[in-house]
Amino acid sequence: MKTVSVRNLQHLLGSYLDEVERGETIIVRRRDKAIARIVAIQPEQPSPWPDLEARVQALYPDGVVSPSASDVLYEDRS
Repeated sequence: MKTVSVRNLQHLLGSYLDEVERGETIIVRRRDKAIARIVAIQPEQPSPWPDLEARVQALYPDGVVSPSASDVLYEDRS
């Protein structure tokens, strides 16, 4: 872990952020007292897609709905 004063952080913020982006953790100190920790954000794991086929089976246990929504729209437009 790297330690940096508030003054140095203000003057060299870009270079310190580059270090954080590479995985370094930086402790920020004011008057020799640690006041903050800068760490890289961990990428969020995308939530898995729900089992679409199972949901369709639960909603429509008898199979395909007839007439389909597309067929109804085509009839209304005619």
